Amino acid sequence: MNTKEINNPIASSESLSQYPDEDALHELSAELLPWYVNGTLNPAEQALIARHLPACTECRLALEHYRKLGASCPAYTDKEDWRPAAAHFARILQNIDAQENKTATEPLTSH
Repeated sequence: MNTKEINNPIASSESLSQYPDEDALHELSAELLPWYVNGTLNPAEQALIARHLPACTECRLALEHYRKLGASCPAYTDKEDWRPAAAHFARILQNIDAQENKTATEPLTSH
């Protein structure tokens, strides 16, 4: 068993077939559950979870926990609405201006 693959929460499709051992399958499935809930797994990863869940009470309980957690978080779908606080944005602009002024006043050096 290759533990490097097990520790990778987003396994490649090719590596998923390398988990005939139930312990290894359980470990990888448990790591993938958050992505399973939010729908970001590829089809092979989804199939892996679907294969494991019927036989694992622990993962089914964890899945329910992640679903409840996801349901309790407000959905944020429009990322264009986010704006930094005015003071924070002003500090960012000041830092950019200071860096530009510093660069503009530095003498050119030849190598």
